Amino acid sequence: MSDEQGPQRLKVIDVTRADGYPEISPNAKHIAFYGKYDNFKTWSIHVVDINRSNLKRLTDTKNVWDSAPPWLADGEIILFTREYKNDQGEWQGELWTMKRDCSEQIRHQALHGGLVLLAILKFCFIQASGQEKLRLQT
Repeated sequence: MSDEQGPQRLKVIDVTRADGYPEISPNAKHIAFYGKYDNFKTWSIHVVDINRSNLKRLTDTKNVWDSAPPWLADGEIILFTREYKNDQGEWQGELWTMKRDCSEQIRHQALHGGLVLLAILKFCFIQASGQEKLRLQT
């Protein structure tokens, strides 16, 4: 993370040799981020309290890259991307959500052709019947 002006890097937490993409929850109580394991072959989503306590690893699927964890507006649900190689060695990308406590992991859409980053940049949330829904813009 960086300071308010941007040029000064701040160390949030040191879980793995390569933690990244820290995202502060809307209520400013938690930070979601990813950490790399298994010589960078497994990327996992983590959550930690803003005071660096209560660290929890939420995903741990081997040889899968779970990353880019922004929060939904309610501060309880995290969106993340999952990338992995299929049996033919081709990269696959998916969008997932889960609750902050790691429950209710849901795969929303498989993305083809390495479009994960583009999809993350284009996602938006809408209010419907008092519940947040995920919608990808095309």
